Amino acid sequence: MNKDIDTKSLTAEEAAWACLGAAFSEPFELHSQDRDLWLAEHAEALEIIQSQRQAAAIEAVEGEWQPVMGWEAFYQVNRFGVIRKVSGEIIGQWQNTDGYFLARLASPRKVVRVHRVVAEAFIPNPEGKPNVNHIDNSPANNAVSNLEWCTQAENLSHATQQGRMPRDYWKGKRSPNSGLTDGQVREIRELREAGFSQQYIAGHVGTSKRTVQRVLKGEYYAGV
Repeated sequence: MNKDIDTKSLTAEEAAWACLGAAFSEPFELHSQDRDLWLAEHAEALEIIQSQRQAAAIEAVEGEWQPVMGWEAFYQVNRFGVIRKVSGEIIGQWQNTDGYFLARLASPRKVVRVHRVVAEAFIPNPEGKPNVNHIDNSPANNAVSNLEWCTQAENLSHATQQGRMPRDYWKGKRSPNSGLTDGQVREIRELREAGFSQQYIAGHVGTSKRTVQRVLKGEYYAGV
């Protein structure tokens, strides 16, 4: 091993790189037992090296990071849908039954859809459109280049044109007896303007056709 390296005068990271240099300058001068001993002695330094290399590789691939809207002081997201804490710790994600990636954030605690987090961070939305569409129809592809803001009608129209909207897609996913949110009321009107039938809208929103009719007539939710 290189005996001239004085790691006491170096930072942990500098010492790690110094040890790495020693390891590669004399790797074949050590017998197997000596190599194992050296690796054990410098395990912490080598772990720092690996961590630094991984971080550099991730940064090179993932590029720009932006604050997550609503959690600006706590989380960041990149252009490919990776979410991390401001400390650098990557947040785990999972897919729901529809194939969309979700992540659990804290402060406030909430489960978010990753594609929406990406869109809010990187894609301007001057018209205030409420939904985010996956251009290639893959809900797992959350790259900025694959996302666009859209209305619910535009989103459903795109899905229908691409042949990925089964007639019974929304069946059983919401209680028909549940109250409507302001967003759902606006969605009902928007879908009707786009030419969707009242029966289709009722199934999509998760309410009765009669409720849809009353919303459209202004008998319900007239102030929304």
